[in-house]
Amino acid sequence: MRTWCCFELMATAVAGNTVELALPPSELALLDRSLLDSFDHVVATCRRDIAGTNTTDPEDKTMILEWAEWQSEKRDVLKLAENALRGWVSRHACQLLEGVPLLDAARPKLADSIAALECELGNQEEGQRVLEHAIKAHQREHGSTHSSTLRLMGHLGGLHESCGDRQSALQWFSEALTGYRETLGAAHPSTLAVLGRVAFLRKAEDLASAVPLYEELAELKRNSLGTLSPQTLSAVHTLARVKEQVGDSSGAIALYREALRGRQSSLGDQHQQTLSVMSDLAELFMAESHHESAVPLLRALVSVNRRTIGGSHTTTLSHMMQLGRALEAGGEIAAAAALYREALEGRQELLGPEDPATMASMSSLARVSTGSANQPLLYQSLLAAKQRTLGATHASTAHIERLAADLRSSSG
Repeated sequence: MRTWCCFELMATAVAGNTVELALPPSELALLDRSLLDSFDHVVATCRRDIAGTNTTDPEDKTMILEWAEWQSEKRDVLKLAENALRGWVSRHACQLLEGVPLLDAARPKLADSIAALECELGNQEEGQRVLEHAIKAHQREHGSTHSSTLRLMGHLGGLHESCGDRQSALQWFSEALTGYRETLGAAHPSTLAVLGRVAFLRKAEDLASAVPLYEELAELKRNSLGTLSPQTLSAVHTLARVKEQVGDSSGAIALYREALRGRQSSLGDQHQQTLSVMSDLAELFMAESHHESAVPLLRALVSVNRRTIGGSHTTTLSHMMQLGRALEAGGEIAAAAALYREALEGRQELLGPEDPATMASMSSLARVSTGSANQPLLYQSLLAAKQRTLGATHASTAHIERLAADLRSSSG
């Protein structure tokens, strides 16, 4: 590219004017073919490095480089020029789209590419308009349940979702879901993918209404993909979390157990996805005061974490604390104290003495250290840390101060 051409492009963009290019018919035909075959590659060529351009007079290039450097102190002139050129590509592609036959398989792909480019340029409404126009054209020509129409509906739903408009996203995904169920069947991968989006959006709006959708998704995947499929186990795990969120603890526990068995069988005990399910199940047992059921899960988590990420990792220390609480609830005070002490030492070294997690470990260790010579020292250290971080009048500080005072009174 010649330096003066690059300068004219940058100057036009800096002035806020619209860039328009005029190409000979032969080159325009080549561009059109490239937009249909490799749209992203064409867009990528809009990025130009002025240093790599050429000019007849070296002094001209020096002058333009100095101008670009001066302009760049206030704005990224190369980015402005790139976006101006990409805007022209998008406008030309829209004109091209109008001339592409509806039966051409490249048409939906081109509409998607234009919409994505417009969104990258910050023109979300224009991107949505391009897809809506394409959908209407396909509906007139092929009907609302044609594969290309449904695919465009799904893409428009995704575009609305990325812009934060969940209601419009749900509307388009729901319409696409109805079409996919009718034409491809409930268990088709495209149907399942859109069903997942509808369930996710419903969950954000009304958690209870999403439960049947997640149940359907998990059951369809069990039947079509098998109970040990990664997709099935992911759906079961998600359904368990949703059940827990709506208060169906027994249903959630059964699903967590199903997901855990599947993960252990297919991935092993040390895989991250296995540990994620194990942690969720243990936390639910703790929340439901089923401490005896949580203990073996938490022991396994601590053991695996020690081997894989180390005893001083924040996740390992967190699971130590959970295991300590479960053991404490079951009356195993000495074992709980040992875990609290190890977690406290790890957090002091990793996070410092005044981090809330460190103070939580210190509080737990102090609580179970009844009769120990260390208990008064722990409460004194905890009180000092609370005073420094929360202030002397904070409710948590006052609570620790009362405990320390009661301890001094009983020992005095």
